[in-house]
Amino acid sequence: MTRDDLFNVCTCSSSLPTHLIKFHADKCIYCPPVPIVAKTLKTAGVFDPRRVFGVTTLDVVRAVRFLGDVTPNNPKDTIVPVIGGHSGAAIVPLLSQNPYGKAVTGDDYAKLVYRIQYGGDEVVKAKDGAGSATLSMAYAGAKFTNALLRGLNGEEGGITPTSVKSDIFADKGAYRCQSFMTPNT
Repeated sequence: MTRDDLFNVCTCSSSLPTHLIKFHADKCIYCPPVPIVAKTLKTAGVFDPRRVFGVTTLDVVRAVRFLGDVTPNNPKDTIVPVIGGHSGAAIVPLLSQNPYGKAVTGDDYAKLVYRIQYGGDEVVKAKDGAGSATLSMAYAGAKFTNALLRGLNGEEGGITPTSVKSDIFADKGAYRCQSFMTPNT
């Protein structure tokens, strides 16, 4: 699949359920391609920014995994926030926010950032164009959903990067990366 193919699939698979959900469950928590679903919910008059989370977990999972290839970190025990888009150079890993990431410099740093940005392309190439990173996406989705459910149940101390509506960018309608510990933070 090309990036355009993936975008079209996401658009269709996100907007139809959103149209259905807005009529039946206005208190749902959404973990969508944020701009598409947010616009649909705004149009329907049921947008609640506290219930829309942009899932960046796939890029976060790749970032900690690839960081583990060049440092002694354990991917299960570390987080590298990732902001931006979900395609190539638009993926911005915040390695400076991780003690292991801070230690990577020079050429190793450039190679690591490139691998994080284009890790999805590695998978598509390995599958010879016959698919995308479906297992990685499933793992990332399960990991994010598990963290969200733990937060909803009142567990504190969990940190999960996500994109949320921010008053800082209210005039632009933009989202920014933020970590959440519970749904109330």
